[in-house]
Amino acid sequence: MLDLLIKGGTVVSPDASIVADVAVQGERIAAVTAPGLFSEANRVIDAVGKYVIPGGIDPHVHFNMPWGPAMMQGWDRGTISAACGGTTTIIDFAWVQSGASALATLENRLHEPQGKAAIDYSLHACLMGPIAPATIGEIKQFMRDGISSIKIYMTYDWAVDDGGLYATMQAAEQSGGVVEVHAENHYVCEWMKSEYLRRGQKDGRLVAETRPPWVEEEAIHRATFLAERTGCPLYIVHMSSQRGVQAVYEARNRHLPVFGETCP
Repeated sequence: MLDLLIKGGTVVSPDASIVADVAVQGERIAAVTAPGLFSEANRVIDAVGKYVIPGGIDPHVHFNMPWGPAMMQGWDRGTISAACGGTTTIIDFAWVQSGASALATLENRLHEPQGKAAIDYSLHACLMGPIAPATIGEIKQFMRDGISSIKIYMTYDWAVDDGGLYATMQAAEQSGGVVEVHAENHYVCEWMKSEYLRRGQKDGRLVAETRPPWVEEEAIHRATFLAERTGCPLYIVHMSSQRGVQAVYEARNRHLPVFGETCP
């Protein structure tokens, strides 16, 4: 007897969308078959006229973030909200402060959702600059333990310089990992911001003018250059500009493993 039978829905796969039944045993899909092949199950869902799709994976969330009340959505409510929207796996971040142990930080962060998360979860290691050689040395170990992605900021006070980014990419490539970057030219942004402040222009609406689209574009080109030299896959987080998308498009046309995300 099957545990669950989802009948007659339009099953969406990477290759095609077909009308089919989905048979589930335990927590695994046992079969995707022509309608009517199975008739009995402990639970039957009539999915006629509906789409049946795999659970979504959201690779960029911030739960229990220690940076103010606007980012303090907890693991319980955050993962329940994800499940209600069809997302069954999320990937959050562990912020490794400069000089701190990446292994200890990841272990502590992984304990937070236990008994609270309603869905599957994992973490990215977010390395804050400047990066110490000891941190580079830990990359191989935490990637062997299952944390296969590293986020780097190219801007803000915790930005990683190009040397640290290059070293991180080298270590990640050797361990089969991927490096993600928040791509903005830090020094140009800071110069523009200081010029506005010097003129007494402090309106929050001016933030976009101090971070124009080409500062993202330049940083993507620079990160892509380093990724190509190291052979490391590169993932650009929360892209915001047409020029940035074009930079990724150009890299992919050269068959480089460069990817981008939107994060509305």
